[in-house]
Amino acid sequence: MTAPVLLIEKHDAIATLTLNRPEAMNALSRELRSAISDAFAGCEADPDTAAIVITGAGRAFCAGLDLKELAVESAGGMSGADLIDSIR
Repeated sequence: MTAPVLLIEKHDAIATLTLNRPEAMNALSRELRSAISDAFAGCEADPDTAAIVITGAGRAFCAGLDLKELAVESAGGMSGADLIDSIR
């Protein structure tokens, strides 16, 4: 079983969202972006949530978009290494 990409904890009126992809420096994959969107919708619908804190697991908060995933998507399924080789 794989770990969830987003951890959600609630203490009193504060929800803490932890980006949980430390092996990828918490890069924003499609799955993580969807989980964040769902978590915000859930917090917005919860009248007991007054604030949201976003943090990252591991040594980095967030590296930005997951470039490896984007490269595969834009290359029509090619891996990042295959894409680089095709450019050469």
